[in-house]
Amino acid sequence: MLLNRRLTKVVDKKIIARFPCEGGLFHFLTFSTIPNNGFNRYIEESNQRIMLDLTKKILRGVSFDAILFQKELNKGLKWISDAEEIRRFQEWCIVEFGAKYPAIINKAFAAKRVNA
Repeated sequence: MLLNRRLTKVVDKKIIARFPCEGGLFHFLTFSTIPNNGFNRYIEESNQRIMLDLTKKILRGVSFDAILFQKELNKGLKWISDAEEIRRFQEWCIVEFGAKYPAIINKAFAAKRVNA
C-alpha cells in the first residue's frame, strides 16, 4: 500500500498523503511535521540555487552600469549563506566581471565575510 502512496500537499510543515483503496476512493493521512532529516535543508538549498542563478542573470544584464551592478551584487549576496557557495560565486564574478569591476567585487565580498 505504501508503494502506491501519492504525496499531494505539503502545507504548514504537514504532509498530506493520499492512499488509493477499493472502489476508486482514497484514504488521506496527515503527518503533523516533516522530519528535519534533510528535507527542509534541501528546499532551502534549492531556493538559494534558484536565487543564485537569477542573480547571475541579472548581473549580466546590468553589467553596463557600475552602480546597478553593485546594488544587484549586494542583493544577491544576501541569499547565500554557505561559505563554499560564496567562494564559488566570488570566483564566477571575478571570471565574468573581474576586468571591469574588480573594486566593486572585492568590496562586496569583503563586506560579506565581515557580516558572516
